[in-house]
Amino acid sequence: MNLHITKEQFEVMVPLAAEKYLIGSRFYGHDHEDSDMDILYIYDEQQLDVGVLRSYGILSNLQLQYKDVENKIDHVFTSRPQFWANLFSGDSQVNLEVAILQLEYNPSYFRSFKVLRGLLGVAKRDWKASSADINRLKHSQKMLYIAKQIYYREAVSVDAINNIFSKSAERLQAEKLSLSQEIATFRDLFAKDLDEGRLFSYSPEFIDHLNKVSVNDPTSLIINNLNTINFKYD
Repeated sequence: MNLHITKEQFEVMVPLAAEKYLIGSRFYGHDHEDSDMDILYIYDEQQLDVGVLRSYGILSNLQLQYKDVENKIDHVFTSRPQFWANLFSGDSQVNLEVAILQLEYNPSYFRSFKVLRGLLGVAKRDWKASSADINRLKHSQKMLYIAKQIYYREAVSVDAINNIFSKSAERLQAEKLSLSQEIATFRDLFAKDLDEGRLFSYSPEFIDHLNKVSVNDPTSLIINNLNTINFKYD
């Protein structure tokens, strides 16, 4: 969820941004004359009072958004911990796309039940919305494509996504039923893999990555227990 901020608040936020990324249709190159420009900023939360929330263990999933109506630009601000938390919870497919396609993280790092479930949830939502706007099927196909690539540990391709967005309305309509069936098939597959211990909260590849960058044994102990479901107290 995004909280809208004023122009004055926007001017406070911009200097705090450590990174910024072009997102949406302009990143992929399938924008048109009326398309907005969307920019994601990652800021250092230590420079804001949100640090007081962190001291009490509170991590809000709220992001800040400024809509520059005159220039048709949407500016979205997220802290670095928030960026990753929203990604791993499956709540932000935008953050996932930035991590894979712009930060160039291995897609297998995100092969987790919550991330995959989140992708299918958006795919299903856009499929349902396609009755009013057939082009929503493009977004639905895109989410399913990304989910499949991550699940099968394959690369996510900008070209493949652009091929989806080049499809005609007639082709999208012809593929609508099979798309719904495929979403349902993978939803059941992911649930079965979770139940049978083949999908986790965090992928084994990501756990390995964390272990390589961890600096001490206590940290490694926490890392290696991130997927522990039931704790036993001695």
